[in-house]
Amino acid sequence: MIIIRLLKPIEFCRNFLHGRIAANSLLGPVELEKVLPNRELKIFIGTWNMNGQTPPKELNDFMLPSDIETVPDLLAIGTQESCSERHEWEAALQETVGPSHVLLTSSNLGTLHLALFIRRDLIWFCSIPEEDNFSTRTGTAFRTKGAVAIALMIFGTSFLFVTAHLTAHQDKVKERVNDIKRIVRNLDLPKELPIRHKSKGINVVKALIVLRFIHCI
Repeated sequence: MIIIRLLKPIEFCRNFLHGRIAANSLLGPVELEKVLPNRELKIFIGTWNMNGQTPPKELNDFMLPSDIETVPDLLAIGTQESCSERHEWEAALQETVGPSHVLLTSSNLGTLHLALFIRRDLIWFCSIPEEDNFSTRTGTAFRTKGAVAIALMIFGTSFLFVTAHLTAHQDKVKERVNDIKRIVRNLDLPKELPIRHKSKGINVVKALIVLRFIHCI
């Protein structure tokens, strides 16, 4: 589990909820202190190559391991070679995490799938999520290799989650490196979220957290 310390409004001049972006917003530092008094966001990241198999009925060992005392604020679940029943999979994840969290958004590309679950009372402090994807095998109808990405802001802090499935086999290191370069170059995020520097491909900005789930085999 990762703990991210959110920026104070004064530290980010184009904060999503403060300053020029939302000068009259009702959601400000007072609300932040109420829901996250320590200004820390606990994030769980899970990645799983499902090999096209039906998942087990119990997912607690995967999403809520024994070393986690409380359910994290945000859970990002990336799968590769996912099961065909996307909605049933998301329902199983929701059942595991419980009613305290909601499915904020999900995105898929072929057998790649990415889902974000967030604490119910934090959903009001999120931007509208943006998504993009890129297939490294554009000539094939059945897409198993590539990446899916979701970007959002929570109280002015930017997050970018990417799940990727790269070229297989240990002797294909150069191919996997090339896959990553193509993914970074072609993913177009963020699109509408406020950023300081915009360049081609994934934008790296202050307070942007890039979390990649990469499975090669």
